[in-house]
Amino acid sequence: MARNPLGKTSLRRSSQGRRNYRLQRVRTTLRILSNIGLILGQCLLLFVSREVGLFVIICSSLLSVPFFLKEKMWDVLLLIAFMQVINIVGLFFR
Repeated sequence: MARNPLGKTSLRRSSQGRRNYRLQRVRTTLRILSNIGLILGQCLLLFVSREVGLFVIICSSLLSVPFFLKEKMWDVLLLIAFMQVINIVGLFFR
């Protein structure tokens, strides 16, 4: 909160606070889109095409990485990396 000349705090956010809030909203939106993409990718994998489904799953998993990096959820990042390796191998080898 910024202080005005009279010493009272104003409710106006600083530019740094607005930027952090905007980045937080972008990361949260990417995480939500990632979850939707993972569900869609699983449906595509089961009912349409293996290659298309795996490609959507790989791209969707990458969307959630900024959120988990910021929140320092290293176990989730390790799990995502492990699953990405499996998906990439599955994409190129039958």
